[in-house]
Amino acid sequence: MVQHQSYANYFVMTCDECGRLETVSTAKTAARARQVATTSFSWKTDTPLGDLCHRCARNWHLGYFDERLG
Repeated sequence: MVQHQSYANYFVMTCDECGRLETVSTAKTAARARQVATTSFSWKTDTPLGDLCHRCARNWHLGYFDERLG
């Protein structure tokens, strides 16, 4: 999930699995914030489980979440 924090003018990415937060201050749009999170922070976006931080993305890639998707 991407949320814009207008008071500080940055985006916050929230992992839909574990709730980890990542601040993206260089982006001007939500789409760009997702792109920065993907390239700079190794997040996976638009997965069947939502937006995943690098730890949850690795676990998803290894199949740890397959029982919930099946």
